[in-house]
Amino acid sequence: MHSDLENKKASLEIKKLENEVGPLGIFASHFWPMIATGLTILISVIAVVVSLMTQREQVIEKHKEGLSKAVELATDPNGKADRRIAAIWELNRFWDIHSDRVTDEQVLVANVLAAELTLGDDYRFARCAAAEVIGNAEGPRARKGDEQEAFAKTLSEVLYGKSSGEIGLIVRQHLLLRSAQPGPWNSFGYPINPDPNASNRCMTSLDATREAIRNNWGYLRAINLNQTDLSRIQLYEADLAGASLRSAYLGHANFRCANLSNADLTGANWDNADLHFAAVTNAKPQDFVDYAINHGAYKDLTDDQWLQWRLNTFLVKQQKPILQGTDGSRCGTDEIPPVELK
Repeated sequence: MHSDLENKKASLEIKKLENEVGPLGIFASHFWPMIATGLTILISVIAVVVSLMTQREQVIEKHKEGLSKAVELATDPNGKADRRIAAIWELNRFWDIHSDRVTDEQVLVANVLAAELTLGDDYRFARCAAAEVIGNAEGPRARKGDEQEAFAKTLSEVLYGKSSGEIGLIVRQHLLLRSAQPGPWNSFGYPINPDPNASNRCMTSLDATREAIRNNWGYLRAINLNQTDLSRIQLYEADLAGASLRSAYLGHANFRCANLSNADLTGANWDNADLHFAAVTNAKPQDFVDYAINHGAYKDLTDDQWLQWRLNTFLVKQQKPILQGTDGSRCGTDEIPPVELK
């Protein structure tokens, strides 16, 4: 009996060895552990990906809810001024200055802010806040050749249009408000703006639109400012290369050290504008260029030279631009004091 048990045991062991060296045995002993490990890793990766996607969707949803709430509060006709101001400033975080394109979401923000510029006098500080947030749109490095130029160029076209003729959101509001002004009017058909600091204080909705233009002075290249009333606007050191200002009213405007190269001012009125040290190379018409040169502008300062001059903080010495070096005063203020606004 003992012998039978031994034989049976030996037979089972032989069968086990046959199974292990057979195809199924080799698969079970060699390949299955690796497959099981791989499946475990794959399931873990899928779980992590699903978790990250869920978190991303939650962030996107929270972002959309935040934007929707900010827009709702900023445009609430029954909201108090302080709540509307807070909501307007909340919209500031929805600009993406590191992008090379303007999203539909940011166009919505631009539309809302442009509308807020038209608020009545009870919401004067809210419209000022809107002008400030618009001024933050292009970012601190929104300059020709800088890292944020792509976004600034696209956004400036949305806000201020193109010199080829397209009208931007801010300029459209400005033109509507300008046409609705009760007067008094000057001989050129523009409302008289008696307060030299009105634009900075957003005294009227029209002033708020001027401020919304001024606040993006760093990049206003090739935009459409045709028929605008920019009287007394402070655009010193502004980059307006290639801009169209046809039939614009620029009385007492400050263009000191500004870049007006290739700009078109046909039909504009520039009486009493401060054009000291402004670049007017290839600007038109010729009578503007002649006037500007007679009032201290540079006729041969190229666009590239002006950009280099800006990097050197607009230093002027003996009424000449200093492109390199540290001698001189900013915009020649030590040599020719800024024109006092009247």
